[in-house]
Amino acid sequence: MSATLYLPSDEPDPDLAADYLELKAVFSEEKQSFSQDIIDALALAADSEFADVDAEMENREEVADGAIARMASRKRMLVATYPFELDERGDVISFVVEEPDLGQTAYLLSLLLSNLRAVSPMLDGSEMHPSDQDERALRQWFQYFATAALAAEIGGQAWSFGFPRPGGTGFIGKFTEIWDMLKDGSVEAHASAPRNPMDDGIEENPARQAAPRPSQCAPPAPSVTLRTVRTDGRVAPGRPSKPPRRPRTRARCLRSGASSRAWKVPH
Repeated sequence: MSATLYLPSDEPDPDLAADYLELKAVFSEEKQSFSQDIIDALALAADSEFADVDAEMENREEVADGAIARMASRKRMLVATYPFELDERGDVISFVVEEPDLGQTAYLLSLLLSNLRAVSPMLDGSEMHPSDQDERALRQWFQYFATAALAAEIGGQAWSFGFPRPGGTGFIGKFTEIWDMLKDGSVEAHASAPRNPMDDGIEENPARQAAPRPSQCAPPAPSVTLRTVRTDGRVAPGRPSKPPRRPRTRARCLRSGASSRAWKVPH
């Protein structure tokens, strides 16, 4: 099975280049990719001739070196959860998993979702891009994994919000149930909130507020207005809000070293 992947030539970052090599290894018949593939892909994607060929070749080699360094970093952070191996020189990348465990499955899922055509051109036009039906199923699985990872990270409970919800509950109903468990006031719909709010993304609501991580891989806020009535009788002001722009690396949050222990789950 031949993988048709596209690596943009306009300043590819190490994460994108590393993703390119990983996906190429997963989709190839030999289950391997090569650092040279980065150089070849950038040459193929170049829009025009370069005045300084030596400088351009050096730039392509730097991108390849950056991709290998990023993959080595992922391996150090995730250890056995990382489903790829690099040879000693970093020339050959091998996909070494025949039956992935939960952690490796979560990594591969996040790798694919990080490069859907909505966020990256890498799989756009490729026969490897999942169908609309498969994409919806993959996003739902990401929701399950993300919620479990968040609960493991904070050492407590976590709840997920999406549409449609697996249990058929509404957003406000579920939010009220959570707030009852947190025992920090009550929740009611704001007067300006829509009657049938739908969120096209995924939300995770941890039981403990954590400081934003440097990667800023925060999920988008729900497009619904709520106000919280606290136990002291005060009403927190609410106003309609728009979901912020999604970062391109949203699914990569699950591939960070901080959450790697969540994937070390036995069969």
